[in-house]
This record gives sequence, C-alpha cells and structure tokens, in this order.
Amino acid sequence: MATYSTLRIIAGTYKGKKLNILPIDGLRPTPDRVREDIFNLLGSKVEGALVLDLFAGSGVLGLEALSRGAKKVFLIEKDRNNYLNLCNEKQSFKEQSQIEVINADALNFLDNCKQQFDLIFLDPPYQSELLTQSLEKIIKLDILAPNGLIYAERPSGRNEIFKGYEIKEKRTIGQVSFAILKKSSFLF
Repeated sequence: MATYSTLRIIAGTYKGKKLNILPIDGLRPTPDRVREDIFNLLGSKVEGALVLDLFAGSGVLGLEALSRGAKKVFLIEKDRNNYLNLCNEKQSFKEQSQIEVINADALNFLDNCKQQFDLIFLDPPYQSELLTQSLEKIIKLDILAPNGLIYAERPSGRNEIFKGYEIKEKRTIGQVSFAILKKSSFLF
C-alpha cells in the first residue's frame, strides 16, 4: 500500500483541505508560498475560468483554481497510479462535475483538444523539453482563449524563450521560476 504525503489548498472554498499525494519520483507539488504568489498575480482571472492543468501531478494548481471559483478544471495526468489517485481525490469535492481527470500524455491531449482555456498551468518535468513543446502547440492549435493566461514553471536559473507570448509577470522563489504569459499581440 502506498504511503501518502499531504498538501493543503491555501485559499477559497476549500481553504485548508488536504490532498493526498503519491510518492512518485519527479513529482514536485508547487509549494504554498509559490501558489500564493501565482494566485495573487492571477487575481480575478480565476473566477469563472475554464482551467487546464496540463501536467497535473498532485493536481494542486487546478484544484486550488477550483477552490477560488474556476468554472471547470481539467487535470491531465500521464502516470496511471497518479491518475487513479487524482480520481479518488476528485470524489472528495462537492463540485465533482466541475473536475475532469484525464489519463493522457500532455502533448497528445493538446493534439486532440477541441476547446480553448482561460487559464493553463504548465509545470512539466524539469529535465524535459515539454514546456517549450506545449507552448508551441498551444499557439499552433489555438488552445488559449483570446484573453487567457498561462502559468509556465521551470527551475530557477534556466532561461526560456517564450516565442509567441508576452510575459506579463515573472518571478523566482527559491528553486522555482515562473512566468505568467499571454498571447503576443504582435502575432495576432
């Protein structure tokens, strides 16, 4: 039987709710301090938003958005055991119909996606090129809503070029660097 750790939702309807997190190599749940900063920057953009947490992992970013008033949250998780854990966690939310957990490869999900999202969380494995690949597909396939925002996380010290996007905000907190992005007005 797996030994779980827990992580709590920090604000909104589910403030203080604990989520069970599987001990999976490479899983890096976004720390409370970073989440607080992210959601302070996003502000009212979360309320009523259609949210995509593309590399869900613990699911905490998407579920934090739900707690803060998001309309619907899609959690995409490739690892089968983690996907099943997220399905179990979903059952503890009153708004189960507003949480969709999908067991899929992130890039394949984007290739088959037929809708636009107001808010997209991108926190892929750090030692991959998935951040760049995801951002390229999101632009190419027009997955970000016209006034939508993307949270893009990477390890501190690693510079990324966000082709096709404008950086609204960027921060480094400890080992985490992130940027809040929107579509570049120069290309559209």
